Amino acid sequence: FPRIITTNMLAGRPLGVTLATTESVPDSSRRQFAGRVLAPDGKPAVGALISGVNPWTVSGDDGRFFILDETPAGQLAVTIDFPGVVKDQSFLLMPGILGNSLQLIAGATVLGTVLKGTRPMEGVDVGLVEQMALPGMGPPGGSRNVYEATSGPDGRFKIEHVAPGRDYCLFTKMKSLAADNLAAIKTHFRSAGDGQVTEVAELSLHPAHQVRGRLIFSDNPNLTSDICIVLRRASVPDSQEIHPDEDRTFVFQAVPSESVVVSFHTTGLNRVHGYRLSDQNLSLDERRPTALSGRVDEDLELSVLFEPGAASESPQWPSRTAAELAALKQAAVVQRQGARRIAQFNPTDVATEHQRVLEDSPLRGISSEAKTRSGQR
Repeated sequence: FPRIITTNMLAGRPLGVTLATTESVPDSSRRQFAGRVLAPDGKPAVGALISGVNPWTVSGDDGRFFILDETPAGQLAVTIDFPGVVKDQSFLLMPGILGNSLQLIAGATVLGTVLKGTRPMEGVDVGLVEQMALPGMGPPGGSRNVYEATSGPDGRFKIEHVAPGRDYCLFTKMKSLAADNLAAIKTHFRSAGDGQVTEVAELSLHPAHQVRGRLIFSDNPNLTSDICIVLRRASVPDSQEIHPDEDRTFVFQAVPSESVVVSFHTTGLNRVHGYRLSDQNLSLDERRPTALSGRVDEDLELSVLFEPGAASESPQWPSRTAAELAALKQAAVVQRQGARRIAQFNPTDVATEHQRVLEDSPLRGISSEAKTRSGQR
């Protein structure tokens, strides 16, 4: 039974391992899950990683595997990682059945071109992420699969092994365009079927925005600190990370017209050591007290005020009743080649609605009046 044993190799003691036979496992019929993983060509997938919530194993030379779960269960949800196929394909295993046959699929291919006017652009990084099934779902970055590629000399890029028949968002990444301060409008499309090709619309580059700023410390205007500033887009997993200059100024290039989150932390920490964002910052994110959230539609100049003290705790948002949550929860079960794929969606709550309103408002630091009161000219 595949298991992980944690031990200190420097302890100098022999490692004792106790093995148990299948028959000695209580209620073994509901704890044993076995099957075979097949590659897209129908051949055994050797070395595929089969992962559940806790148990995991690797398929053998014939593609077969065996998992012993911690507790009896009527079914076990697993994902499979294997080269040359769609990422994290999900299946439900039935216990005590040796006939769980898991057929992997190669997925679809996405092709596209990055242009500036009519000129192909080489070396531009593009990202592809599956869209959430419900608006405002999931944390930033989430657990969605992200695909990446870089455009070649002809501006062309190719992304393989994309899950077929799904809604995706294609975008250019800010870092690769920062030097030219360019961006492209995101493209939304649905991927083709398994083994088919999707030719997406051209990603046309245009001038982007700059977000400039200055850090102000209320008790020490001359303070310099090893602060890291991260600007990430609210809708797709794309970010930039910089350190302010000695005069505590910073500038982000290639910011598209979108909602963004700008967070601050001391290197090695998840906050600014000894300081917190002042509540005078107009775009202070109450759910993330170390960040400002808002929309960028033009070049911006921000004055960001810090005060001594630790960041405040996130507020406790009102919760829905159990009946309301049960009514909002959705489960999608898709039949796929003899096994079922499960996708669980959580409800949109009050906090999510508040976050959406915040990110749709213009990104702002402190007001001119507050800046004057802070002793800044």
